[in-house]
Amino acid sequence: MYDAAAGSINGSGWIPAGAGAKTSFDVDVRYAGSSVPVGTAGIVAQGGALTVRATRFDWLVVQGAVATVRGAGTLADGTAVGFQLAGKDGKSAADRADRMRVRVWNLATGAVLYDSEPSAPDLAAPTTALGGGNVTVHR
Repeated sequence: MYDAAAGSINGSGWIPAGAGAKTSFDVDVRYAGSSVPVGTAGIVAQGGALTVRATRFDWLVVQGAVATVRGAGTLADGTAVGFQLAGKDGKSAADRADRMRVRVWNLATGAVLYDSEPSAPDLAAPTTALGGGNVTVHR
């Protein structure tokens, strides 16, 4: 089941990834007359060693100031990966800080390759504040 009027998420920027490292993201995903979301998304983590470009989107859920998108993509070496981006729009939230969670896993093995909030449940709202950029969630 999907709700084509559920909203969308767009933004780009980076989140701190420890020891001065950064994880960059860009996302622009929405429903457009179909049960499958459309748009673009990319992730660059681990100093560029993990670079993902979305090849498909499975779903998009918007709840208040938080939007979560899940899909699949490929790494530079052709490895098929799943990804999840969860963004919180600080303009719509009480704390006024945009936040993002980035999670990437190997589709063949299920092994998590990167998670910016590894101890958080799968669908938890993101807690990592952006170091730069912005996230906008449209409802």
